[in-house]
Amino acid sequence: MERIPGNGTVNHLHIDLDHLFGQHQSRRRALALLAGVALAVMPGLQPPDSVGAAGSGKEHGRKRRRKKRHNGNPTPAPEPNVVADAACQGLNVSGFIIGSDGRAAQSFTSKATGDLIQADLTLDHFSISDGEYFLRVANLVDGHPTEQALTTARVDDRTLPGGQSIVSFTFDPPAPVRAGNSYALVLSRAGAGEFTWRGDFNNSCPGRAFFSANVSAPFEPNNQNDFLFTTFVRT
Repeated sequence: MERIPGNGTVNHLHIDLDHLFGQHQSRRRALALLAGVALAVMPGLQPPDSVGAAGSGKEHGRKRRRKKRHNGNPTPAPEPNVVADAACQGLNVSGFIIGSDGRAAQSFTSKATGDLIQADLTLDHFSISDGEYFLRVANLVDGHPTEQALTTARVDDRTLPGGQSIVSFTFDPPAPVRAGNSYALVLSRAGAGEFTWRGDFNNSCPGRAFFSANVSAPFEPNNQNDFLFTTFVRT
């Protein structure tokens, strides 16, 4: 570096950056040091914009990032928690054939408080049948399903494969349930032909199965059987 003595004006300034920092050092650090040297020899000199940006780039970067988060699209609220609740998976599974006018029901006790949004049933569907399945959620009176529906879901036969499958019934609106309270899933069908709800014939699940000969007949309990199902509750 050369400095011409006298009035303090720098006429020629040369720094070998490679010598000071080596080839692997940051150009930004070299510019910052160069600005400091220039200010030392010329106190009235204002740092150029590029050097100022280099010296404060980290802070500016933080401000830009904060602004982006603030002005960007808001983060979507997390989906409400949905849990698998009451269920019967069965140990000794068999098929229970229900007549075309008949109804079947399974009682259960909710483990969670929230909205019952879905129930999965294991059905054996005859591919030649044509109709609709209806599943409603009902309260219990004296341990038996009532005729009043808290909510109902339907599934078109034509959307189901032939044979056994797990059929999902989505309730819209959902049914409010409370932990410790008991309810029933009541399955019926509109259309010709029988249907089969798979179940456990060894009474290995909580709750119990019910049968009804038609839409107006009372539900009769079957204490030796349980139907296969899983309920899903949004808490």
